[in-house]
Amino acid sequence: MGVESSVSLAAEIRLLTGAIAKRISRAFDQRLAARYPGVSGLQFGILRLVRLGDRTISEISGKMMLAPATLVPAVDKLEKEGFLIRGKDPQDRRRNPLRLTEMGLRLLSEVSYVSPEDPLHRAVQLLGPESARALDELLQRLLSALSPDGDPTREVLASLSIEPTRSGADCPER
Repeated sequence: MGVESSVSLAAEIRLLTGAIAKRISRAFDQRLAARYPGVSGLQFGILRLVRLGDRTISEISGKMMLAPATLVPAVDKLEKEGFLIRGKDPQDRRRNPLRLTEMGLRLLSEVSYVSPEDPLHRAVQLLGPESARALDELLQRLLSALSPDGDPTREVLASLSIEPTRSGADCPER
């Protein structure tokens, strides 16, 4: 493939993935707002990460690839609304790990990241199992190719508390 055609294809992939991300985010945000008005998708993502274990804003920042300054207002609101608390680390007083409250755990148990009525779920069903698996594998390979560190797919998916559908050993091209 020539440089011009690969640049053109990369531009199309950028536009398509952006449009897909916007549509699925909008649908999720609407479902979340129907159940928990005022809680954003970003805040939901923070809660999902904290559910995996106490984390500081800095640690969440690294996992979400967002600046800590972007996360602070979202964390402040989650704390104010009672979804999480800032703890104290007895070993390091500068470290304030975030912890879920019962209310935060309830939100996560009541709102699934993907549900049967989710447009993405319906689209995956329309693709059929073979095409959906092929798309998943290609997206995982694309994510891996975009990483300067090699294969971050498992780490990225784990940080989002998503199980990969295939192990790295199953995909030798990665």
